[in-house]
Amino acid sequence: MTEVKGNCYLCGNELGKTAMKNHILKEHSEESGQECRLLKIEGAYDKNYWLYVDIPTKYSLQGTTQGNGLTGGLPPVRFSM
Repeated sequence: MTEVKGNCYLCGNELGKTAMKNHILKEHSEESGQECRLLKIEGAYDKNYWLYVDIPTKYSLQGTTQGNGLTGGLPPVRFSM
């Protein structure tokens, strides 16, 4: 089975899942000037579906499964699960 690649939204590089994680941590971790956490969202039955989301630590994920979005002010990223 071939590796599924994704595109880095920040710079456009096309990378596989593990390479993308390492790329974000190495190349983009200090660009925003704030402490962030990297969240990996992956398909439960098909690991070919994946997404990395870099979220500043000042925001909370509490309540996201209820569709309330991120808390702690205006979030830089919104998503639904």
